[in-house]
Order: sequence, then C-alpha cells, then structure tokens
Amino acid sequence: MYDSTILIDEVNDLCNEPTDGTGRWTDTQVLRKINFAQSEISLKVQDLLRTNATITCTASLATYTLPTNLGKIYQVYANGIPLNPKSTDSVNADLRADVTLNGLINTPCTIGYLTTYALENNTIILSPASNANGSVLTIKGELLLTDLTNSATSYPFENIPYLQKAQKILILFAAADLTITDGDGTKSLSLRQQGSDLLEHLESDWNIRSTPETHCVVVEKQPE
Repeated sequence: MYDSTILIDEVNDLCNEPTDGTGRWTDTQVLRKINFAQSEISLKVQDLLRTNATITCTASLATYTLPTNLGKIYQVYANGIPLNPKSTDSVNADLRADVTLNGLINTPCTIGYLTTYALENNTIILSPASNANGSVLTIKGELLLTDLTNSATSYPFENIPYLQKAQKILILFAAADLTITDGDGTKSLSLRQQGSDLLEHLESDWNIRSTPETHCVVVEKQPE
C-alpha cells in the first residue's frame, strides 16, 4: 500500500511535474486533492467503509469505550440479539432506578436479556449490564474516514483493506483536478475518465451489498 508521500509523487509524475517539490503545486495542494478523491470514492462505492466491531463484556460493567476507527454505528447486538437505541438520559435513569431497586449500579441479568444501549461521545452504555464475563457485543457500522497527512506513516483509506485499485483512482482523480485548474481540460477529462472506469470496476468487485438494518440508528463521529 502506498503512503501519502508516494501518492503525492505519483500524482505529480502523472501531471508531468517534478517530484522534488519544485513543481507548480505544493505537496499540501496535491494532498488536498487526494483527500477530496478519497471522500468521493467512499461516497460512491456502497459499503466500502462497512465493518463489524466486537467488545467483550465484563460482569456488572455498563460503560465501554468504542473502537476509535468507527465513524458510524448502525446497529448493536448482544450475543446476536439486536438492542434498541435509547437516549443517554433514559439509560442513565434506568441505571439509577437499578440502584434504588437492587442496591447495584447495574441490574444483574444475562446479556441475552439486554434490551437497550446509548451512545455518548466515544462510549456505549448498556442497560442493563451483563452479569457474566465474556459476553460479546457486535457493533455494525462504518469505519472512520480520516484525511491523509504528508507522512510516510499516513495511508489512504487507512482503516480499510483491499484498496490497491482505489489508490490508483485516488491518483487519477487528484491529477485530473490539478490539471483542470491549470487549464488543461483535455488531459483532465482523460484522467477523470480513466479514474471513473476504474471506479466502476471497484464497485463491481466490492461484493458487500447489504443494506443497513431497518431499525438502525446512525451515529456519526468526527475525526479528532
């Protein structure tokens, strides 16, 4: 997988520009176009960012930290059973009621009887909590798409596997945007068409076509 510094050089080379920083565009300008292309690809290819995450529960613990690479959450399951979303205030009220009724911070019950959850910042709050260690939450959602930085440790679609073809599209789209700003409409159109053809192939190859659950809640997180 190419890191962002190699992508910048590839874009400059495609535009017949030097790769030593002496060309018409700064690395920052090239990188901005690459990030635009990354967003465009992720929007056009259905389910490209779809992922499942798991959290192993601890007995009597209601609050867990979510994986940092999650950008959206569609549905949460407890041992395969879908949970219903509630507001944080409602879940906290349930937990306070548990204290009153049971003298415990969380009602002791098996995770199979879990019914609700709430999301607050980077945490998920269960109501009630599990009474046993090792029960599993499965979170269906989308990966967080992060902007590239000019670094050898920054990769396009860094949270996503299977993207050799998408990297080529990034290069073509970024080069097309840069050449159009330079007034070279013919070359820009050609590069854009090459990228669009590859994008169609990527959509065909990407066989995950499932739709979000009908009773899902969508929660978006912003890059930190």
